[in-house]
Amino acid sequence: MFVATISEVADAHGYSQEEIGFYIQPLENGRACHFETTFYYHDTGERAATIHNLYADAARAMLQRGALFTRPYGLLADLVYPRATAYTTALRKMKQILDPENILSPGKLCF
Repeated sequence: MFVATISEVADAHGYSQEEIGFYIQPLENGRACHFETTFYYHDTGERAATIHNLYADAARAMLQRGALFTRPYGLLADLVYPRATAYTTALRKMKQILDPENILSPGKLCF
C-alpha cells in the first residue's frame, strides 16, 4: 500500500518511478518493518523545489494512510507532532525535566 502511494504521488509530480529508492528492513522477527523512500536528484534550483514538494505531498499521503514516522524533523515534525498529542506532551515533560532553563536547542523539538 505504501509503495503504491509513493508511486502515485511521484507520478503526480512527474517523477520517474525508476528513480525512487526503496529500503525495507524487517523488524521483530518479521512482524514489522522499517520502510524508507528516497527521491534522488542531481541539481538544485527548480528541480530541488519540485522534489521538496514531492516529499511534502508524499509525507502527507503516507500519514493519511497510517504511516508512523519515528524520527520526525523538519517538515515531518510539523506534520507529525500535531497529530501525536500524547507523544508531544511526553516530550515536553522530558524536556522540562532535562533542560529546565530551556538552553539546549531551544525551538528544535516540536515546540
